[in-house]
Amino acid sequence: MALCLFITLAVLLLYLGLERRGFIPWAWLACAFAFLTKGPVGVLIPFAVLGLYTSVNGNLRNFLFERRHLFGFILFVAVALPWFVAADHGFLAKFLLMHNIKHFAKGLDHVKPLYFYFLAAPFCFAPVVLFWPSYFRRWRSLPFIWASFVFLFFTMAAAKRVVYLLPMAPPLALMAAHVCHRVVTGEAEGVERISFNVVVFSCIGALLVSPVLSVLVFKYRPPLFAASLVVLGAVVAMFVAVRGGHSLRFWTLVSLLFFSYLVYFGWVLPDYDARFRDARPLAEAITAQVGSAPLYRLGSYDAALEFYLGRPFVPKVGCSSLGRLNGAFVVGRVKDYRRCMKEVKGVKLHRVFVMSNRGREFVLFRVGGEGR
Repeated sequence: MALCLFITLAVLLLYLGLERRGFIPWAWLACAFAFLTKGPVGVLIPFAVLGLYTSVNGNLRNFLFERRHLFGFILFVAVALPWFVAADHGFLAKFLLMHNIKHFAKGLDHVKPLYFYFLAAPFCFAPVVLFWPSYFRRWRSLPFIWASFVFLFFTMAAAKRVVYLLPMAPPLALMAAHVCHRVVTGEAEGVERISFNVVVFSCIGALLVSPVLSVLVFKYRPPLFAASLVVLGAVVAMFVAVRGGHSLRFWTLVSLLFFSYLVYFGWVLPDYDARFRDARPLAEAITAQVGSAPLYRLGSYDAALEFYLGRPFVPKVGCSSLGRLNGAFVVGRVKDYRRCMKEVKGVKLHRVFVMSNRGREFVLFRVGGEGR
């Protein structure tokens, strides 16, 4: 979110700088904070977006050769560089080469196929992503270029996570706001009115079927009263949307989304997390057995478990490394533990307990204990 904030500020200030040059150094300052947050992508995205925007609109040369960029770059270096110098003399090179270039090209983790975001983005940015197609005719506009570049840039990366697409949220919101404004004021063209109606009725339909889908897909039965409120709100919204004009549909959409947001994030999601995704029971059971003794993890990373364990970092080990951890505790999935039982020879693995948590079976065992 911090990266998204600073990228948004940088794009906004660079855009304003096309008319009022005094904004350009402040854009570089926002890029400096973006660089400190997540590296070169915080500089690349704003300048690539504005470079493409000015290129297709005929003023790229004026943008590139503006002399205030020099002062802005000096400001950028003055803010961003000292932290890397203070950290370690070799850290900046390692940070750029390993954690950015190599992670982009080959992926240190979270490697996904090229089509991953084409499937994930519609769910991540629903319903505003449905306004995107109606903006194709405005392909030279800043919001369209901004959202498209972020999407294509991260699609080309080997490592993919849905949170990487968060810088798409501001331009998608701008597109949605513009289309809604044109619909309410009666200026919208056919495709804009169609996309607006699709968003309205898609939201209503999704809320009507969401309680049923939660049971069938996620095996989760939401609180009955909360589900009833959502369905009742969707039914009322459907009636108003069918009988009302575009302006009334707009306020129906806004009210419905706000209402469902309160119910979902204030009631349903906390209930789901407490019943299905809470790592505290497992963390408390591990702490009771391990205390302050060394603890390692076998297999996949689990940030929630580490948080409730109160340990800033639980080192990861493989089956081949267990022989060097005599006396240490290891937590992992039961399937990984069984694999190690077959692969590791001459090392005793003492199982402490097996516990089901968040739909998965975890095992805590000690290396070098009695038994196997």
